[in-house]
Amino acid sequence: MKKYAQVVKQQRTPLTAEELKDMEAALIDGINATARHRATAKVGMDLLAEVKHLRRMMAIAYGWIGRKAPANTTMNRDYMAALKEAARIKKEDE
Repeated sequence: MKKYAQVVKQQRTPLTAEELKDMEAALIDGINATARHRATAKVGMDLLAEVKHLRRMMAIAYGWIGRKAPANTTMNRDYMAALKEAARIKKEDE
């Protein structure tokens, strides 16, 4: 059985915005350095774009946690986009 300290040490922590920017810069440098790995570079850029998109959706969702959705009004566009994204991901995971 693993000790608690080992488990905590192996836990993955979410990326900070600064770490994400550093990864993007490294990825772009790698793309510029080698022209023959374009397919791999495209996959990397697509994954980075997805991470940024999901981070934005999570930020919107956290902004709405604990609040009631507006009643008798048109809902906030960002709120609805976050709900649609969550539904899409949940449907894909099933």
